Amino acid sequence: MHDEHRIRERAYHLWEKEGSPHGRHYEFWERARLMEEASMAPPIPTPLSERTPDEKRMDVGLEETFPASDPVAASNPSLIAKARVPRKRK
Repeated sequence: MHDEHRIRERAYHLWEKEGSPHGRHYEFWERARLMEEASMAPPIPTPLSERTPDEKRMDVGLEETFPASDPVAASNPSLIAKARVPRKRK
């Protein structure tokens, strides 16, 4: 079972954030309970979390050149070389 004290605190903060509306305490309690439940769940593996080391290195290279329209990054050959994707030959 979830820690009732943490749910109560979270529900109270949600209720205050929305202007302390009258008569909606069940809604805020349920939202807080679901948020607490989600925070306790194990992480879900995603395609991005299962990338190969080469794909992760390429991601870092691309992050360094963001945004693509940035002339400084686009003119830096070392960053461009990191972001290149090898093409398959036919």
